[in-house]
Formats: sequence, structure tokens, C-alpha cells
Amino acid sequence: MKTRPFLSLFSALLWVNRCTRHDISVALIVISRALSNPDPTHWNQLIRILTYLVNTCEEGLEYKAIDQPLALSVLVDASHASCPITGRSISGLYVTCGNCLLDWYCKHQPYTTLSSGEAETVAGATAVTHLLYWKQLFLHAFQLSVQTFLFSDSTTCRNILTNPIHNTSMKHIRTRLFFTREHARAGVFKLLHTPGDDNPSDALTKPLSFQRIQHLMQVLKSWGYRVLNFIRTSAQASADEPSAKRMKQTTAHADGDAF
Repeated sequence: MKTRPFLSLFSALLWVNRCTRHDISVALIVISRALSNPDPTHWNQLIRILTYLVNTCEEGLEYKAIDQPLALSVLVDASHASCPITGRSISGLYVTCGNCLLDWYCKHQPYTTLSSGEAETVAGATAVTHLLYWKQLFLHAFQLSVQTFLFSDSTTCRNILTNPIHNTSMKHIRTRLFFTREHARAGVFKLLHTPGDDNPSDALTKPLSFQRIQHLMQVLKSWGYRVLNFIRTSAQASADEPSAKRMKQTTAHADGDAF
């Protein structure tokens, strides 16, 4: 391996990953475990990633203006105990505005989690910090107050982060829980569920097949339309709520008059 530029190629791929090709994040995370003592197998894996980039060189970031309200979305996921050496989980998230991808994050969690629910909760707390950063950037740099949404495919994570119940199995991560719950109660963001099969951040937490990655990338490119549909549905539900209350009150008065 001394005659092969392993570290140079890895650094170049890392730069490409940071600039545009977020879809190779997990592959680089896995190979990074062998940076101190690589062997020919790891070199072949780097060449395989390079081949993948060459064969999909038309992929990249695309920014288009769309006629819809600005909405900031963070999609988060985690894979529990994915590292066979340390047992640590991987957190992955995407930050989008409309159909435009603004940022992505893929990293081992700072400590070993004891369950998948805990791993998802730690990833959720990390996602909130990114959400707050971009929300403040829009506010101070562009004087724009945007709606913010946090999407997760974990029911356990959503229940733990939004329901202020005492859970002894989660007391060791209570600081992260308090941090996330505080901002959720303040209305800084809305925590929503997204199906696991259509959660693009799944591509940042574990190795996937080529077909699966391509599907998730297509979902990511059209994510803004999903958020727009949710906003419209919520607005319609809010508009219909007063009418439903008035109808209920009218029915109650009519029943009272009948007696």
C-alpha cells in the first residue's frame, strides 16, 4: 500500500462528497475506519467509489425556483450500532428548502447508544441544532421567517421528543431530550413522521443498493412538493376547524331546544 496514494484519493473523494456528492457519504465513513492501516481491499473499495462517481457523473445539486411558500425541512435518520468496531451508530440528515438541498450530515455518534430509539433520539437532537442554524441564517441574512419541519421515520423518537413523560431508560440522555422538547414546545419546528421507505436520509446511515439510492435521490429532489402538500392540508384543516365547531354548537343548541 505504500506505493498507492490511498490517503490522497480518500481526501479527494471527501472533497467531492462535501461539495456535491452526498450519496457517497456512508461509503467514506465506512472506509475511514481503516485510514491508519489500509490494505488492498480498502484500496479496491476506493476505486469502486471512484467508478461509481464516473458512471453517475451527471448527478449533482440542482436549484430551481418553484412557486410555493418557503419551508425549511430537516430529514433525519440513524442506524443503530452500525460500527462493528465501536458499536456506535451513524446519524444522517438532509437540510432542504423547497426542492433545493442546502446541507447534509453523516457522522458516527459521539458515544455508544443502547437502543435504536436512543440512537434516533440522539440523531434528532443533532438535527435540531442544524435546523436552528439555518432558521437563524434565513432570518438574519435574508430577513425571512420560514416554516420549519423535522421529519423522522421513527415513532419511538417522535414520542420521546414530544411527550414529556418520565422514562427511566432515557434518563442518561435527558439533556438532549430537554433541548429538543423545549424548542418543539416553543413552536420552533413541527416534528412529523415520514415512511421509512421514502426517507432520503436513510442513504446517509447505511450502505444501500444502487437501486435504493437512486429511489431515495428522486424522493429528495421532489421533497419540496411533499412539504407544500402538507402545508396546504394543514391550512385547509385550520380553515375548516371553526366551521366544524360552529356546526357542533348549532347541533347542540338544536338538541337542547328539542327537549
